[in-house]
Order: sequence, then structure tokens, then C-alpha cells
Amino acid sequence: MARDFDGSNDYIDYGTTTNTSNIFDSGGSCFSWFNVDADGSSTTPRIFAKGPGSNGWQLFYDTGINGLIFQQLFATGFDSWQGSTNSITQDTLYSGGVTYDSDTAGNTATLYLNGSSASFSSASTGSGTRSDDSGSSLIIGNRSDAARPFDGLIAECALWSAQLTALNYATLNRGVNPFVVRNDILLYYSAIYGTDSPELESVTPISGTVSGTTKRAHPPVELLENYL
Repeated sequence: MARDFDGSNDYIDYGTTTNTSNIFDSGGSCFSWFNVDADGSSTTPRIFAKGPGSNGWQLFYDTGINGLIFQQLFATGFDSWQGSTNSITQDTLYSGGVTYDSDTAGNTATLYLNGSSASFSSASTGSGTRSDDSGSSLIIGNRSDAARPFDGLIAECALWSAQLTALNYATLNRGVNPFVVRNDILLYYSAIYGTDSPELESVTPISGTVSGTTKRAHPPVELLENYL
């Protein structure tokens, strides 16, 4: 299953935990399935957000370019990477994610869409050390101030403490469950309970607080139960 976000004020809040803090230190990765239904009320709706924009990192859709942007805040400025214009078509399902190492400002972030490396250009480079996001909540489908709501589907969200390979992302695109792709997974969330809270992810498990989103079908990903 997936979650349907309304482009107004929906989100899932996974709070502040060790497993979701500073995940790109020495290399980390994120992944989800997503479908942008419409622009919604924000021009930069979040898929993932760790921090309100004044710290942490975010992966989001930019309505001005119809593409994805990844940002990691540093002591001064952002490392920011931008997908190519019109690389995302609305009402189309994608698998996608970013692998990145935040140890040094200016390190290359790599975007994968539908199992293949995609164009991702540096838009800005920070300096100093990366900002500490351990005090900021991990939000799916928005950011912590609810000002960047996503309009569409988000499913099978996962974080790892390592840089996934091209083969890993190709495997995820074939519908393999993220939980079994690598053993250094930090968080794996698949919609289970509809509008209920808490929504437990499968690694720790961490309890997610649900605000407004509902369940929605999406193409099948292997059930975690198949591996137990």
C-alpha cells in the first residue's frame, strides 16, 4: 500500500531518533516510490524532510522545473543538487532516491529514478561542516512546519547508513522489498494502518504520527512477510 497526501497539510512525523539522525555521515541513502498528482499548495513539496529548512536535509519536487531537488545544509549554505527540467511527469509512478556523503561540502549526490542514474546538477555548494539534524523530526510528505505539503502518493520509504549502488536501486525498482536489499537499513516504512497512529516502521520500530493521509493502492512490492 501507499499513502495519499492531499497537498494541503498531510504528513507523517517519525520524530527524532538515532536511526534517522545525520544519515549521510560517511555516506547514506534514501528511497521511496512516489507519484505527483498535482502541484498542491507549495512550489517545493517534500518527499523527505529532516529539519524545517534551516538545518538538516530534504528531497523534494520542484514545480518550477518538474524535477527533484536534494539539499543538505552546512555551516554556511547548502549542498544542493537539481534534476533536469521535466524529468518528472505528474500522475506517473516513479521509484527514486539519492545517495550522498555529507562528510565534505561539495561531495556529489547521485539521483536514481526508476532504477537508473539520472541527471543531477550541482545548484550550490555549502562550506564548513554539515548541520546537525539530530534535534529535528523526520517528516514524510511535508516538513516540520507543515509548509511544504506533497500532493500525491508516497510509498515504501527507506533510509540506509551506506551509499546504495546502481544495482541496489535497480533491484528496488523491480519491486524487491527495501528491507532486504541491504542489512544497513535504518528505516523502512510501508503504509499499513490507513489513517491510524502510530504507524510503525519495520527496523527499530519507530512510531510515526499520522496527520491526514489515507491509504492508496500502488503497484506491488514484495511483502516483508515473504522473507520471515
